[in-house]
Amino acid sequence: MDLRQLRYFLAVADRGSFTRAAAALHVSQPALSLAIGKLEEDLGTRLFDRGDRFVRATEAGERLIGHARGLLEAADRARASVAPAASPVSIVRLGAPALLASAWLPGALAAFLEARPDVRLQVTVAGARIVEAQVAAGELDLGLISEYQPSSQVEVTPLFQAGLGACVAEGHPLAGKASVTWPQFLAQPLVLFPRGYYQRDLTEAQAARRRASLDVVAETDAIPLLKAILRLGRAAGLLMPMAVSPGEGLAVIPFDTPALLRISACRRKGEGRAAVEDLLAHLVASAPG
Repeated sequence: MDLRQLRYFLAVADRGSFTRAAAALHVSQPALSLAIGKLEEDLGTRLFDRGDRFVRATEAGERLIGHARGLLEAADRARASVAPAASPVSIVRLGAPALLASAWLPGALAAFLEARPDVRLQVTVAGARIVEAQVAAGELDLGLISEYQPSSQVEVTPLFQAGLGACVAEGHPLAGKASVTWPQFLAQPLVLFPRGYYQRDLTEAQAARRRASLDVVAETDAIPLLKAILRLGRAAGLLMPMAVSPGEGLAVIPFDTPALLRISACRRKGEGRAAVEDLLAHLVASAPG
């Protein structure tokens, strides 16, 4: 339970509406609902009865209102007493795999920074295994991961799923196909991500299952370089369709058996800073449908 959750709780209780509370707080309704849901989970009880046309505090919610007001008033007094020495800037250390850092994440972070000029982001690009390990070690505040079973030191929030396909130049023999099989993909010269990325692990697992040897002509997590090599027309890579824009000279062909990338956010257990919580809520609200 943190002060931001209490402010959100009181805004809903005072207005009797998630919609009106979200407008007053200048946050999205999904972000507000996520924060209230987390508060209810932490307290182990429902705080609101929700109807089609009303939102009303439960008995537990009514008891919390007085405590919440007292805590927020005390926090405001404490903040005012140290205001001259306080820094107005919050730093959030975020880790993300290269594909997300080049495709969906830039737009999501740009919108967050516009809404939160008091936050400074430090973004690390690395494979999901590395990102998760750095979050668990306290070296990152928030990380985006795919597929991996996280350690018991982190909490995971699912974000979205994205398909993976064979990415080739538009003139490549695979480009005209409606779908490709794994044997067809594995038979190509390949441009792969370094080990530690889920796409690399998936490709090697599919090859091991078929006892196929891989011809890896290049490995890199520099997305512009990866695409430039693919545009030469001699190799294939494994990318999400959202990572390729029209006019890049590339095509992403789905597999005949869908390959899904499950994206989640992770944070170290006990992390409760408001800036981190707000960024997580924003990523949830911004995730592709």
